[in-house]
Amino acid sequence: MPGRLQARGQTKGGTWPSRPQGLTGSSSLAAGTMTAPDESLPQEVRSSKRNLLGPKNTIKIGTWNVRTMFELSKTAQCYAPTNDAEDDIKDEWYEQVQREISKTPQHDMLIIMGDLNAKVGSDNSGREDAMGRHGCGSINDNGERLVDLCLSNRLVIGGTIFPHKTIHKLTWNSPDGHTINQIDHVMVNKKWQRSVLDVRAYRGADVGSDHHLVVTKVRLKLRASPPTKQRCKVFDTSKLRKPEIRREFALELRNRFKALENLVDEEEPNVVETSWDTITKVYSETAKKVLGHRKRKDKEWLTQETWRKIEERKVAKQKLLTSKTQQAKEAYRNKDKQVKRSARRDKRAFVEDLATEAEQAATRGELSTVYRITKKLCNQSSASSVPIKDKQGKLLTSEREQTARWAQHFEEVLSESPWVREEKA
Repeated sequence: MPGRLQARGQTKGGTWPSRPQGLTGSSSLAAGTMTAPDESLPQEVRSSKRNLLGPKNTIKIGTWNVRTMFELSKTAQCYAPTNDAEDDIKDEWYEQVQREISKTPQHDMLIIMGDLNAKVGSDNSGREDAMGRHGCGSINDNGERLVDLCLSNRLVIGGTIFPHKTIHKLTWNSPDGHTINQIDHVMVNKKWQRSVLDVRAYRGADVGSDHHLVVTKVRLKLRASPPTKQRCKVFDTSKLRKPEIRREFALELRNRFKALENLVDEEEPNVVETSWDTITKVYSETAKKVLGHRKRKDKEWLTQETWRKIEERKVAKQKLLTSKTQQAKEAYRNKDKQVKRSARRDKRAFVEDLATEAEQAATRGELSTVYRITKKLCNQSSASSVPIKDKQGKLLTSEREQTARWAQHFEEVLSESPWVREEKA
């Protein structure tokens, strides 16, 4: 299982879930049958509904950045081919990793972690720059490829440099329970090796996988984030669609304005501004009393029944770690199937409820509600900044370099007259 990055300070990073692929038509699932979405729904809702119910797609390589006080930290999440895969597939995958490494500036911190399907062993003779003496087993073909990659890019395999018990180094159990290996690794460039405090596996983490959770502790000085502006609270105007709430709001407004009729002095010099402030105050106080503020509601799509089964699976996991009998393995396997089956059923019901809500909102003409549900089904996050590159395609990470690149760009665009550009065209 891919590792978890834990930075001492103000942030924690973790595994990134894979994005599901879409399905067309109907599909049979373990918990029942998924029928085709209602054709009366908007196309975005129907396609998003299919996407959420689709199978998972394995992420080969994913990267994300963390800006620290001095430099930028880049993390790559990887899933490598198995040791029995063809050499061409392995070569292509390691070339892809090498391209990602080459994009990272040498002064930045680079962390590569994940299921690399590589055994590096404990013999570090001639490989001291890439690994320590605390690995497990003997090296295989994937391990040699991984060590060569680390030697050529000055990377260190973190799981081999910290002394731990063997059970805290092994990260994978075979389905039959007879084979245990250390194939999940976390690597960091040697310049930042002292920032890594510990790397070890936690067998007790109930993750429903044949891989154990690998935790890496990293100490970094994080850049302080600027103070954020307090968001303006929005009144819940959707309540005005109910006739009783609308009548109550109108009655409260009428009573407040009636009480203020004799308080306005028309001879006052700033009578317009005073009246406007009074009207604004009356409407705000009335809306706060009758409507209240809009609250963000994140519906918990996992039911209590599923959470109960998760707790039962945790208990089965602990019994499995202590007994190691075939009966305990079978009990844990059955509990894991029950949890996944129940989670799929809850996910399907959650999507069905959202689609029904979107259909009802479309019937009432509430386009904002349809847009919100569609955005939620599509799993769209807020817009992020686009990376800036120089003319050679190199990624610019510092604010000074980005500012200089923008100045260069506008100087080239605005320095020429329109007649010169027309002649070039």
